[in-house]
Amino acid sequence: MTQDHLLRVFYKTSPRREETRIGLAVSKKVGNAVTRNRIKRVLREEFRLSPFREKGIDALIVVKPKGKRSIHTTPLLKQSFYRCFGQIS
Repeated sequence: MTQDHLLRVFYKTSPRREETRIGLAVSKKVGNAVTRNRIKRVLREEFRLSPFREKGIDALIVVKPKGKRSIHTTPLLKQSFYRCFGQIS
């Protein structure tokens, strides 16, 4: 497991698998449906464009709920994504 202030990533390496699979978990504590879906779209797109797709792991990305004043902005999500997946490899 790796984590930072926005994301927690649970992962398991799979020697038989060539591509990485991800699952996304965004609870209602993060925001309304529009916010949760935007976060999932951003993370899916970053995964699609990242070099981590060919690592052969299964990963579950859990978005941590923050305080009401905190916003999950796109640059922060991208930075957090690369920080967590960088620790895996």
